[in-house]
Amino acid sequence: MKVSGSRVLALAALALPLAQAAEGRWEGTARVPGLVVPVVIDLAREGAAWAGTATLPGRGVAGAPLRALEVGADGTVRATLAPGAGGAAGGEASVELRRSADGRSLDGHWRQGGHVAPLALARTGAVEAVTCQAILDEYVEKLVATSTGLRRAEVAPAPQAGGAMKAA
Repeated sequence: MKVSGSRVLALAALALPLAQAAEGRWEGTARVPGLVVPVVIDLAREGAAWAGTATLPGRGVAGAPLRALEVGADGTVRATLAPGAGGAAGGEASVELRRSADGRSLDGHWRQGGHVAPLALARTGAVEAVTCQAILDEYVEKLVATSTGLRRAEVAPAPQAGGAMKAA
């Protein structure tokens, strides 16, 4: 069977909204034995790439960048978090989610330190993450402040317009 170029484009156009439907803020819980952990994930499309962050309210994790983020046209979302971003200990964490047929929820698992916890998230609004670079800058700022007690600008000021160096 010969498939025309216009049919291929039409099929691609149908798949794109499915992937874009993942964009937004998703909030819910991971159910660890004896503990319910609040989880917030922001997903944003940046051209052909995706950016995302994870926040664990009350666990000291805010806006941790999602690495190896994959958002599939089939409704799957996969990502990893840096070691320590999943909480106090336990090494690298990962999430595997599938979007519901109505697009209102993501359900799957949170994996960390050899443990697997059910994870259920519901769309709560627009994404609050801005860009990959902004996410990274914010995370580095928090990391430096946490480990040194100094603001990033006090450690390595960024160049300002015109090439002048100025601490924030």
